[in-house]
Amino acid sequence: LRPGSPTWAFGEVEIVQANGSRLVTPRWEYAKEKAAHFSRGRFPPHQGTFVRRDALRAQGGFDPTFTIVADYASFLKLSTVADPLYLETVIATFVEGGVSTTRWQESLRQFHRARRQVLRPAGLGAVREYAETARQAVAMGLYRGVWSRVVQR
Repeated sequence: LRPGSPTWAFGEVEIVQANGSRLVTPRWEYAKEKAAHFSRGRFPPHQGTFVRRDALRAQGGFDPTFTIVADYASFLKLSTVADPLYLETVIATFVEGGVSTTRWQESLRQFHRARRQVLRPAGLGAVREYAETARQAVAMGLYRGVWSRVVQR
């Protein structure tokens, strides 16, 4: 993105799953997720997101303490200064199986820490963030543990 253009933008991503099937990410509802402090586990895939370099630099770049979710933490920071532009097209195709998939439990912990550090939810917002994080951890555990074994058979 160029100076004067939107601070950040995102589009859809085609995901190639481990079994070879392909799906396109559903449209991300920014306002709804922002109201929930982005704790529902939905965020635009980094593969389909563009950020102006000057905006990324202005927020301090990527935080190296987030070894898996530095992009996510940066996007959270960007959401505090500008809303993204939605691009109605598939931006990228990627094959599932990266570190956020293989180390999903650590990913969830880092996502939670990033939200608490960047957005600093308080009161009911903090309770909701914790509850959504717990719900997502249970859902991911069931999917990664139980469902993946069923699909592999």
